[in-house]
Amino acid sequence: MKLAKPNVFLIAKTELHQPGRDAFLNHIGAQGWETNAPSASEELIEIAGKTCYMSFNTDLNKNLTRVREKRNRDYIQNGIIAVNHGSVLEHSSVTFAITNVSRIFTHELVRHRAGCAYSQVSGRYVRTDELEAYDPEIFTPEEKETFVKALEQIEILYKDFETQAFERVGDDFGTKKKVTSALRRIMPNGQNNTIIFTANHRAMRHIINMRTDPHAEEEIIDVFEKIRDVMKAEFPNIYEDM
Repeated sequence: MKLAKPNVFLIAKTELHQPGRDAFLNHIGAQGWETNAPSASEELIEIAGKTCYMSFNTDLNKNLTRVREKRNRDYIQNGIIAVNHGSVLEHSSVTFAITNVSRIFTHELVRHRAGCAYSQVSGRYVRTDELEAYDPEIFTPEEKETFVKALEQIEILYKDFETQAFERVGDDFGTKKKVTSALRRIMPNGQNNTIIFTANHRAMRHIINMRTDPHAEEEIIDVFEKIRDVMKAEFPNIYEDM
């Protein structure tokens, strides 16, 4: 048995298909348009937003007298986020791998459905070799000791039962899967797990705001403070206000 803190890994993000991007801008009469966006995601969001109002240049929209030139940060922060034009943030997404998080965490995380996708390690297929649990900070040293002892007892009981159950199972995968599924009912919700989490930027901003609130659950605050810091570094023009 061991205690562990969560880890977050940014493993994917939206990229532009440059030939299609250029062909589209040429097609609508915005050839030569440029931006100082620091990432493909921020450029895509700017393209989507400017398409709504054809604001790449004043020739495309006669109602305009000027356009923002190469000011992606101002466009996203003032022209999109400040006026709640959040739908264009949905065109770009990121994917995180999150490890050493409890099923308490994942049960809360998957409540966010709009703009999100999830893939989680299956307790039905994957047997537990060692009980890992989130290390709460709220406990006193004496309480932490009791907490650890309780988890150790659960692990001992689980391992004893697992040994007995699998002695009769043999190598039949279907039966092993059924026993593995039944055995997981012993494990607490606090057992650590790994989950792949994808969200578009509108959803991610919303989740970060909710889950870093001081009243949110300790573990989920820990995870989304880490995610927020990654997002601010990776996509400064989208997350600088957070």
